[in-house]
Amino acid sequence: MPTRLAVALAALVLFVALPALAELYTEWLWFGEVEYQSVFLKSLAMRWLLGAAAFALAFLVLYGNLRLAVKRARRPYVVFAGGGDLQPIVLERRHLAWLALGASGLAALFIGGVASSQWLLVLQYLEATPFGQADPLIGRDAAFYIFTLPFLDFVRLGLFAVVVLAAVGGAAAYVVSGEIAVQPDGIQVGEQARRHLLMLGAAVFLLFAWAAYLDMPRLLTTPAGIVHGASYVDVAVRLPVLRILMAVSVFAAGACVYGAFAGSTWPVAAVTGVYLFVWIGGGGTATALQRLVVTPDEQQKEAPYIAHNIAATRTAFDLDVVEERQVSGDALLTMDDIENNAETINNVRLWDHQPLLDTFGQIQEIRTYYEFASVDNDRYVVDGEYRQTMLSSREINSDSLPNRSWVNERLQYTHGFGVALGPVNQVTEEGLPVLFIQDLPPTSQTDLAVDQPSIYFGELSNDYVLVNTNTDEFHYPQGDDNVSTRYDGAGGV
Repeated sequence: MPTRLAVALAALVLFVALPALAELYTEWLWFGEVEYQSVFLKSLAMRWLLGAAAFALAFLVLYGNLRLAVKRARRPYVVFAGGGDLQPIVLERRHLAWLALGASGLAALFIGGVASSQWLLVLQYLEATPFGQADPLIGRDAAFYIFTLPFLDFVRLGLFAVVVLAAVGGAAAYVVSGEIAVQPDGIQVGEQARRHLLMLGAAVFLLFAWAAYLDMPRLLTTPAGIVHGASYVDVAVRLPVLRILMAVSVFAAGACVYGAFAGSTWPVAAVTGVYLFVWIGGGGTATALQRLVVTPDEQQKEAPYIAHNIAATRTAFDLDVVEERQVSGDALLTMDDIENNAETINNVRLWDHQPLLDTFGQIQEIRTYYEFASVDNDRYVVDGEYRQTMLSSREINSDSLPNRSWVNERLQYTHGFGVALGPVNQVTEEGLPVLFIQDLPPTSQTDLAVDQPSIYFGELSNDYVLVNTNTDEFHYPQGDDNVSTRYDGAGGV
């Protein structure tokens, strides 16, 4: 048995741990290449810390509740009857304790993994900076809605999941152990089970109160109204309803605590009924108000909130301090105006990016495995004149290789080559773009030249390639032959 266990552990390390460590190491090398290893370490540390903290919290809560339920079991053992020829399974109380330990560990491991994936959200919350712009309804800084509210939602949902799992697991343990039983006259719940589950119910209602509290500022982010943000119905109905729900939830939590120690559960049922009444009634009132009051006079009712939306949009795009001037249009354009603005007029862009991208693909891709991913604008001094240009890099698309072998994709076809570059406002007699730089290898019609035409890092470069191996790299086609090269750059890992 020890030998088999050792082999199983070795296989686990070989097939799970080693690939994970290899990926971690390559990430470390990449971040080091771009001189951001501190960012990598910070993100990695946050992943582990967040996952470990979530695992520890979830495990302590889940196992503590399950262990408490098992310890209070009335029966010293539990029998699971077998069907047909199957023998019944008998579990002693200590077996149930081990089962609770394993179930809690697995659930906590899952919760920790989910939590660790939210490392960026937590870092954004910890590094949040105020925007200096408060909303007009609640008065919170805009940074709250971008950084703080998502983080608080993450914490609330995590706690809610743990508490609900603890309640479900505890109830199941009490059923198995006999503390909760179905009798002919109804469901019989032992005092310990009732007290335990009511305390968990109090925690659930407190989380409901927190949810209502967070839903109030969330009204300012909803896209459901005529504009993005709070609407007339949100302010008139939903906001007061959320405040009432928050108060009722706190009372419900108190009723659960009272019921746990006083032995009476009718206050819990009463407050729960009030909660449902407010929740359902609030939704119905909001719908009725929208249809009967707002929709017939929507422009008037929503006018203040439309104004808030416009003001926030202008502030976001830094358009709230625009100076307005009246231009009559009566002034005539003179030759002096043209001469004084010759550089601007000579650089007015006529080409559109998408049609130009399609044209570059038709006349300059040259081989099927090349592709122009996008067209960009840039400015260069061309023959002594400052010109606005449009250009696109000729990249390798490994999906279009005639033979998609591992050697071709990873060792030979490693990089694109050259660019297509031309002015923004010139065309040939055939209606095609004038090109300052074109073809393979790149040729220039001006003093503008490409010093390093090889493109190893581009918009299509999402997979790894291996360079300086025993296989020469494809550089560019030349007639019926291919020119080869070796990587001599400093980039890469």
